Amino acid sequence: AGDAVVALFGCNQHDVVLMITERGIVHSRRAYQIPSSSRTAQGTPLHQLLPIEPTERVQGFLAVPADEMKGLTQMRASVSAADTDASDTGDADTGDADTGDVDNDNSGGDALLLITRGGFIKKTPLKAFVRMQSRGLIAITLGEGDELLRALRCPGGAAGGVRARASVVVASAKANCIRFSIEDDALRPTGRSSRGVRAMLLRPEDELVDADLLSDEWDDETGYSLTRDENADDETETDDEAEAVIDEPIPAKAAETDETETDETSGSYVLAVTAGGYGKRVPTSAFRVQKRGGRGVICLKFKKGATAAAGGLDRLVALRECSASDEVLLSTAKGTAVRQAVGKISEQGRTATGVLIQRLDAGDSVASVAVLPRREDDEEEEAESEGEDEEIEESD
Repeated sequence: AGDAVVALFGCNQHDVVLMITERGIVHSRRAYQIPSSSRTAQGTPLHQLLPIEPTERVQGFLAVPADEMKGLTQMRASVSAADTDASDTGDADTGDADTGDVDNDNSGGDALLLITRGGFIKKTPLKAFVRMQSRGLIAITLGEGDELLRALRCPGGAAGGVRARASVVVASAKANCIRFSIEDDALRPTGRSSRGVRAMLLRPEDELVDADLLSDEWDDETGYSLTRDENADDETETDDEAEAVIDEPIPAKAAETDETETDETSGSYVLAVTAGGYGKRVPTSAFRVQKRGGRGVICLKFKKGATAAAGGLDRLVALRECSASDEVLLSTAKGTAVRQAVGKISEQGRTATGVLIQRLDAGDSVASVAVLPRREDDEEEEAESEGEDEEIEESD
């Protein structure tokens, strides 16, 4: 009880798994150094594998293929050699200075995107983490009372200077969110020791609770997705309007709108889940790209009277990109885990309340949300089940 799934990813035996703790320290292990176990096993405590305290949490995991890590090491070595020739005072081994070419040059590969609960974000090239030390490397400098929330891998430069446009959406406990570009012109790559820049302006007693990358293209003038429905309502609001919406009562019909299930398997969605067990999925196109550092827009209205654990007010716990063919694993504070299809969760507008997707016991609340790709064996079992049903109908 009290444990929850925070990450699920695939890797090969010789891949390098980067693990970033809540204190902003990066540790690495080869995948084969992590003991393998059965699907239902509890696993090995991370403090037995890493030089961390038993109470310290690992907030981010990233699997880097072995051949890619080798290429990053060679790239780092060549840049360090060039930097040494150009300057007698440069220290190519530390890579901590924000002005160092080793860390700031993002033209050669992907980067590590770090988001803190206090509303800060930074981007550091992956090649800054190839020379790992036994005690780990500093990935981010955290302010007093702040801690790392998520660590994501984001696209960097590619051959010919062509790379996919990428953006990130960050969300707060009070259901405000903001989506902004993470390209180099909007979010400059910095060194390992930097604190980062402001991702979202938070209101008093609010904090970031989740963040995820969004992959669809957007229009530079409007900020909206190029796939957005032209007939969709413009749901933008000013900071004052957004604050007023948070506190206003939810009409009785608001929680009942658009509660229809869908069998769509294409398209990108953002899944929003609250601690009280309410959730919905919203088309990614409903979130326009804004400038970093603003208050953002509403991503969910809390149902009137909804509470989380210990009778507290409901709060947002997850905002993740998904598709209707994915599955979601909800874990509660008391250790209950429920897996369900994303396609069965109601598709609603950005400011809608959502529907009850997880019934909770008294004093319990949703603690974590993990989006899982649908397993092939599940699809085969479903296809076999449908075939059996057809045979039964024909025999009748």
